[in-house]
Amino acid sequence: EEVLRHDISPLLALIHPDDVGHVGDSVSHAARTLTAWRDTYRIRHPTRGEVWIDAHFSPQREADGSILWHGVLLDISERKAAEGALRESEQRYRSLFQNMLDGYAYCRMLYRDGEAVDFVYLEVNPAFETLTGLRDVIGRKVSELIPGLLETNLEILRIYEQVVATGVPRTFEGQLQTLGIWLKISVYPAGPQEFIAVFDNVTESKRAQALTTLQATALEASANAIVITDQSGAIVWANPAFTRLTGYQLEEAVGHNPRFLKSGVQDDPFYARLWQTITGGQVWSGKVVNRRKDGSQYTEEMTITPVRSEGGEITHFI
Repeated sequence: EEVLRHDISPLLALIHPDDVGHVGDSVSHAARTLTAWRDTYRIRHPTRGEVWIDAHFSPQREADGSILWHGVLLDISERKAAEGALRESEQRYRSLFQNMLDGYAYCRMLYRDGEAVDFVYLEVNPAFETLTGLRDVIGRKVSELIPGLLETNLEILRIYEQVVATGVPRTFEGQLQTLGIWLKISVYPAGPQEFIAVFDNVTESKRAQALTTLQATALEASANAIVITDQSGAIVWANPAFTRLTGYQLEEAVGHNPRFLKSGVQDDPFYARLWQTITGGQVWSGKVVNRRKDGSQYTEEMTITPVRSEGGEITHFI
């Protein structure tokens, strides 16, 4: 204390080199104008390393013209560390928000007479615009951005309203008919009258699912018998026409090789050539005489087609 009373250079020497400039400027201004001095800076503590200081001082002119400083130095290292951790957390969140593949929308519900009638977009990420095709949505109502949505998809608004009211998240799928897209939406409460919707555009998967259903229906309804086997030749599925043709129910056929229908008219070399053709990846077509469940024989025009995986391997035969 006695040393600092006459010379504060040892204290000044502790100031971090990057902070010396602004500390010197702020002290000089306070001394020149005799106004309160406050500054935040770092010192290099001999045992603790870098320490953050918040300085509060008032200058007083003495009779001899010198300046007497009254004030305190506060150690704010913990606060600075917390602020730094918060900034890093916010930066990570912002990076996730900007780069996530799912669409994100932070919204505020609008009410009339206690019932939700609309909502406003407060914040969205780039994926929101990519997935929906909507632009410049911040601060605008969904009824303005997508006219007719609340009439054709009122159930979506009601789900959002329920999540805000109960605080219980929901996940559901919905078709936005006005945009011609399907969305899988997860909704979370975000505070009074506010919610967050995270969604993915599942239109393509819905179309693929519809096509698969259509194809399955076509196979079921086909007048021709259709059998699907695995790569070893074991039956995994057959349509109703197969039952009408052979007399065997599906559950009787599954797991068996179609050779259980053999009548004995074709010899073993015939079937060996057939198997060699289809396992080689080629389509086989020809006439085969088979035997029904009741023992009667029938002749069928048969076509066997190998089915390949994306990797090119044969996985099934139809």
